Amino acid sequence: MSGFSPVSARVLDAAIAWQLCLDSASEAERAEFATWYASDEEHARAWTQLGMLDQRSEERRVGKECPRCV
Repeated sequence: MSGFSPVSARVLDAAIAWQLCLDSASEAERAEFATWYASDEEHARAWTQLGMLDQRSEERRVGKECPRCV
């Protein structure tokens, strides 16, 4: 993920926990997530990086080639 500063393992773990929670989150939990996300630039970076990993996983799952592998 060139162009991104690494995030701490603690923050990445929190982002993963939020991702797992948000599918069934209440409005209060979604508000808590929004507060967490906005409270630190590292939180936003972790969320973006996690989303990029999800996108890559989905592309591999549906059979798209990795651009670096062709």
